[in-house]
Amino acid sequence: MDVPELIVSREGRDLVRVKVDPAETPIGRHPSCAVAIPDKHLPDIAMTFLNLGGERYKLRDYSGLGIVLNGKKKPEDEVDVVVGDAITIGSYEIRLHLRPDEPDGGTEVLKVDRNRGDEPSSAVLRLGDKSIRLPLSKPFNIGSDLNNDLRPPDPFISSFHCRFQRVDGRWTLIDLNSTNGSFCNGLRVGQTELPPTATVKIGQTEMTFEVEKAAARIDTADLGEGVISFGGMVAKSPAMHRLFELVKKLADAPSPVLIIGPTGSGKELVARALHDGSRRKKGPYVALNCGALAANLIESELFGHERGAFTGAVGEKKGAFEAAQNGTLFLDEIGELPLDLQPKLLRALEVGAIRRVGSTKEISVDTRIVAATHRNLKELVEEGGFREDLFHRLYVLSVSVPNLSQRREDIVPLARHFMQLHATAERRLSLAPITETALEQHEWAGNVRELRNVMLRAVLTAEDDVILPSHLDLGGDPFDPTSDVRRQLRESEEAERRRFIEVIEEVRGNRAEAARKLGLSKSTFHDRLKRLGIPLKFRR
Repeated sequence: MDVPELIVSREGRDLVRVKVDPAETPIGRHPSCAVAIPDKHLPDIAMTFLNLGGERYKLRDYSGLGIVLNGKKKPEDEVDVVVGDAITIGSYEIRLHLRPDEPDGGTEVLKVDRNRGDEPSSAVLRLGDKSIRLPLSKPFNIGSDLNNDLRPPDPFISSFHCRFQRVDGRWTLIDLNSTNGSFCNGLRVGQTELPPTATVKIGQTEMTFEVEKAAARIDTADLGEGVISFGGMVAKSPAMHRLFELVKKLADAPSPVLIIGPTGSGKELVARALHDGSRRKKGPYVALNCGALAANLIESELFGHERGAFTGAVGEKKGAFEAAQNGTLFLDEIGELPLDLQPKLLRALEVGAIRRVGSTKEISVDTRIVAATHRNLKELVEEGGFREDLFHRLYVLSVSVPNLSQRREDIVPLARHFMQLHATAERRLSLAPITETALEQHEWAGNVRELRNVMLRAVLTAEDDVILPSHLDLGGDPFDPTSDVRRQLRESEEAERRRFIEVIEEVRGNRAEAARKLGLSKSTFHDRLKRLGIPLKFRR
């Protein structure tokens, strides 16, 4: 299976590769961007690279500087990108590339034994009396076009409607931006991990997905010299080794788990390990960042809504609780959850039932909660910002992730890991001894996330194959651990949505006039409405 990645080069030399996120990959000067470009003339967030599935990609500009694609400046602020296209940003060029799938990480430097005896899970798709075995090594496309692997006789199916594919070792359903959507167990999805058995509906066609054999999973790998890899985390320190053992013990506990740790320390990796080590690992894993959503959207995202519950609710929607049925729901930054929603979350935990927005019917849910916060919830309770009863309900089992500065023996192994993770195949990078000393002496206010992005910048700026202290730029702009690039993107999209609604109301629903006032072509205007969740026939 080919993996999309962005290759960043300067003056014709490939410097770094970054795996494309399944949803969006932020690009800009801010250290927490997935592609952090060390150019002082760029804004914190310059653009985002969007993965729409089915080898469809878009680039969206937030800088106001315009998009330069394949040497030509584009008038639009959002353009399609295909494999081989080159994006110019400052003095760098970013190229979209597909490479054969292979394990991430520094196999030579860290001597990782990747032969763990895992057997991939085979799966079948049942359509009527037909049973189709899904290929393990390539995508399986469904649609009306002749080039698909399966073409059901259904007029409501798009040319390229959806795809079944193994992503990071898990079976995944990916909607290919179809007109009528793809549904998994009644929930409309863009991309979702599939449970062992699922009902998938596209158009008027209903199919059953079944995993034939569950994969064996070994979470711990010895990387040598006392370094251990566990659930995507790399550590040498006794503190983290104890954390790994604690996660194994708590993984199958039925009670909620609260993960406490500073921003950027890897709390989501701990949550994922808790899910993968439990009996629920065959069920869905759903992550929701309570601090990255606008306040008026959180309730709908958590509990779902009925058609007509509010403006823009053109159909019913399942929330995160229902999407994570028989699996795990990870609530990141739980301390940011608005006070008026906390009783509803408490009730869901107490009675195992939720109520969609606009509905009086309760729906039973069997969903395990893993929550995380960088804030002191006890102090937040004393200040009146968090309910005491919800705090005690969540604080049954806890895992504390230490600051990176408190486990300095992990810094160099992590730096080597990130260095090899980002370097292109042609580069054999190493850390100079003086660089290792500089890394160990830095305070790392942004924790592992800051280290990851420092190493990305170092790989970008190094002229040869040895990383020196000057390439780290540790004396540059301080890393702000409270900054959340994805939250900024969400806030930007919410502001854009409000602007579109204001213009549409101003022209009384005249779409052509609204597109003209916004300076967009008709097709771009319609695409933007779809992305922002605004119905074509908009009414207040």
